[in-house]
Amino acid sequence: MLEFTCHTKISAATEQITGPKYIYNLTPFEKLPEFINDTKKFHDILGIITKINEPEWIPFSNQPNPSLRRDIRLTYGCGQEIKMAIWGSKATQFNLPEDPNMEDRLAIVLFTGCLVKYYQENFYVSGYSACHWYINPDIPEAASLLNRTHGQSYKIKRSGIPIAEQSQPEPPPVADFLTLHEMEAIDPYEFPATGCRCTVTIVRLVETQNWWYPACNLCKKSCLPEGSSYRCPKCNILDMYTYKYKLPFFASDGTEESEMIAFAAVAQSIVGKPVETVMRSIRNRDNIPPDIAAIVSSKFTFSVAMVESSFSKPKKSYQINSILHNYGKQRALPFHGPNQAQLSNEHNQLSAQPSASTSPSYIPPGSSQNPLHETPTKILPLD
Repeated sequence: MLEFTCHTKISAATEQITGPKYIYNLTPFEKLPEFINDTKKFHDILGIITKINEPEWIPFSNQPNPSLRRDIRLTYGCGQEIKMAIWGSKATQFNLPEDPNMEDRLAIVLFTGCLVKYYQENFYVSGYSACHWYINPDIPEAASLLNRTHGQSYKIKRSGIPIAEQSQPEPPPVADFLTLHEMEAIDPYEFPATGCRCTVTIVRLVETQNWWYPACNLCKKSCLPEGSSYRCPKCNILDMYTYKYKLPFFASDGTEESEMIAFAAVAQSIVGKPVETVMRSIRNRDNIPPDIAAIVSSKFTFSVAMVESSFSKPKKSYQINSILHNYGKQRALPFHGPNQAQLSNEHNQLSAQPSASTSPSYIPPGSSQNPLHETPTKILPLD
């Protein structure tokens, strides 16, 4: 894989270049789980195809149109088998024609530019625009794999409906465009399953909550500190986590003020910087980083869903599923006086805070809510 940065210099070749036919660095099947959800490293894999599905349309709740996906099964012998998913236009470009004369011949494929993903407690290899493949490549590893089969036959199973005979699924219904006041008036048990759209301005931060958390690479849930690292209580794995945003704030559209929260990539789009970049910039860890504080007065159109805790609170909260439009910084904030439910809720929060501090951002040392002080922190590179 080649990586280009703003400092990369490219010079035109004055002589004809004869490069290798294949450029690859194979990752063994057993090593792939170590790179689950690591988007910085592409992997090359080699295997024998045992099953090919026709491309199928896959709908997603956070995007208007479905995507094409083709599932493939690969084996490396000795019972090692993995699932390969090819997405988008690559799903239709991959083709292994049915040839009766080649039924007994193995289809060894070299896939390059793949990522390792995790879904429903199983990992798989995923291929997007960077993915390429070579069928029965002339490389030493393919010859070695062929010898390892000892003449065993791997008949390819095919399933699914040809894409030409499929109808593209209807896009999901567009969420209603509502004001925060209209959203607050909806009974929580009748809140739209598709969520809502709203245009709001961020008016203040929730200073009593952390803006980041160590997320398990498998289930994406929060990890707990253990020794000098973190362990996921659900997956029971140690030191397999990534820092991600958990960004709570209050937003208003002039009709109401509501608490919202954004995670991971959505929150990064709001802040404009990766979470680890912001963590490196911290000088006084008792204060909110300038990059986080700078989101106040930013205006967006969000697609949101009601969070489950809204069933037990007097006022709803919302999780941001996607950003539909970014209007930038605003000169003035929309004003709406807090209602009685909000005042009561904030009064209860303040009453529950420890008396050791008059600051709303105080968190006792050693608390799980304050990992910046006492809990282990992954060492971040300076580059």
